Amino acid sequence: MEEFIMMEELNTIQRIFIVTRLNWFLGSYDRLLSALLAFVITDYVIAVMCAVVDHRLSGKIGLKGICCKVLIFLLVGMANILDVQVVGTGNVLRTAVIFFYIYHQGMSILNNAEHLELPLPEKMKDFLEQLHTHS
Repeated sequence: MEEFIMMEELNTIQRIFIVTRLNWFLGSYDRLLSALLAFVITDYVIAVMCAVVDHRLSGKIGLKGICCKVLIFLLVGMANILDVQVVGTGNVLRTAVIFFYIYHQGMSILNNAEHLELPLPEKMKDFLEQLHTHS
């Protein structure tokens, strides 16, 4: 029983360490990062749906997609480090990088939804275009 409690405490310490490191690397888990995460996951799921419909489902292509999604967060982390550790003020670059990838993931989602013959709201396209213009 005592061994179980020690393992549970160790797991908690490990989780705290991982969350702390992620916070240092990506910046705070704010609304922008949350939106980016939602867009990245949605884009991947819809891309898989398109691959299933088109009979092009491939582990190699899927792995490349996952690698690209991980790379997005690595680039956000690099931007955060440049903002915080190099420049020393604000989140200007991190915010711009997140807006950039929200736009691109959003456009990919809309293109894939269109590929699946789902009608798209023009307002959403317009909003994403404005986001792209301001980033």
